[in-house]
Amino acid sequence: MSINATSSREGFDPPGNCRFAIPKKGRLYEKVTKMLKGAGIEFRREPRLDVALCVGKPITLVFLPAADIAKYVGEGNVDIGITGQDIVRES
Repeated sequence: MSINATSSREGFDPPGNCRFAIPKKGRLYEKVTKMLKGAGIEFRREPRLDVALCVGKPITLVFLPAADIAKYVGEGNVDIGITGQDIVRES
């Protein structure tokens, strides 16, 4: 599955944006969103939508189950991602 404007809502993955996968829920989600906020990366996630654009930065956040992130990065469907070390070892 490819993450792009045609597979999500139109305009949610502008060409050239870095597609950054983060966990969609749980403890790791909380830690990652806190880290992003500390780095000055702001976003607004619409309810029931797993894609968000960052404010003033060429980054598209893609919210995925933590167990799927390594696979999406490995297949090139997202550019980078953050997931648990245990998940990476299993992948």
